[in-house]
Amino acid sequence: MRFISIAIIFVMIMSLPAVGWGAEYMNRIVVKVNNNIITEYDLKEKLDTVVERFESQGKMIGDAELAEIRKKLLTNMVDELLLQQELDRFQIKASDADVQDELEHLQAEYNLDPEAFKARIEEEGMSYGEFKKRVKGNLEKQRLMGAMVQSKVVVTDTEVKEAYEKHKEEYSLGGGLHLAVIMLPADVSPEEVSKKMADGDLTFEEAAAKFSVGPGADSGGDIGEFAWKDLGEEWRAPLSDMVAGDVKGPVVIQEANTFIKLIEKNEGNYVPFEEVKDKIYINLLKTKREKTFDDYFDTLREKAVIQYMN
Repeated sequence: MRFISIAIIFVMIMSLPAVGWGAEYMNRIVVKVNNNIITEYDLKEKLDTVVERFESQGKMIGDAELAEIRKKLLTNMVDELLLQQELDRFQIKASDADVQDELEHLQAEYNLDPEAFKARIEEEGMSYGEFKKRVKGNLEKQRLMGAMVQSKVVVTDTEVKEAYEKHKEEYSLGGGLHLAVIMLPADVSPEEVSKKMADGDLTFEEAAAKFSVGPGADSGGDIGEFAWKDLGEEWRAPLSDMVAGDVKGPVVIQEANTFIKLIEKNEGNYVPFEEVKDKIYINLLKTKREKTFDDYFDTLREKAVIQYMN
C-alpha cells in the first residue's frame, strides 16, 4: 500500500510543469522599450484574452491568424508602454474618482443601471475590470493630448466656413436636387444612346421613353426631388460638379449604364451656417487634435530605443 502511494506521488510530481524552464521562458524579454521591457508572459496574457474571446464566439483561430494577432498585439503593447512612459514623465494620472465619474456618465448615456451596464460589457466579451482599465487609460490619454497637443491646435473661423461650403450638401433640408435618369438594359449600347442625344436625334426625355428601364421612363425619366444626404455615393460622385441642365453619363448606377440629368438645384434649401458652425468647429478641432497627437506619437517612436529580441 505504501508502495502505491509513493508511486502515485511520483507520477503527480513528474506530471507537473517544469517550473524552472517554464518560468525562464515566460520571463523571456520580447521587446525592450527605452528602460522598460515586455516579457513573453505579458504578451501571452493579452493573447490568451483575445483567443478566449474568439472561442467564446465559436470562432477557431488558425496558426497564421494567431501569428498575425500576436504581431499586432505586440505593436499595441509597445505603443501602450511608450504612452505610459509619457504619462509617468508628466505625472498624469486619472484617479479612481475620475474613472467612476466617467463610468456613471457612460451608464447615463446608455440609460442603464450599474448592473445592466456591467452585463452589457461582459456580453461584448470583456470583463468589467478590464473595461475600467480601458476607461482609465482613455482618460489619461485625453489629458496627455490636452497637455501636449491642445496649445498647438487652432481652428479659424475661415476654416469652419470653408468646411461648411465644402460639405454643404450634407446640410440639405430636403428636396434641392430635381433629377431625371435613363437606365439602360444590358442589350442597349450607351454609346449609341449618347450619340443620338448629342446629334439631336433624340432629346433626353425621348431617349428615356424609348430606352430606359428605370423609374420615371414614361415621364421623360423624371424621378423627382432628392436631398443630397439621402443619395448614395454612386449618385453623389457624378452629381458633385453638375449644374442645372447638365447631363452626365454613362455612369454605373445599380449595375446599369445610366444617364443623369440635373433638372434643377435649389441652392438655398440648407441648414443655415450659424446653426451648425459650432458642431463643425468641434469636429475640425477633434480631427486636428488626433492628427497632431498621431504626429507627436510618431516622433516618440522615432526617438525611442525599441529593441525586439530574437
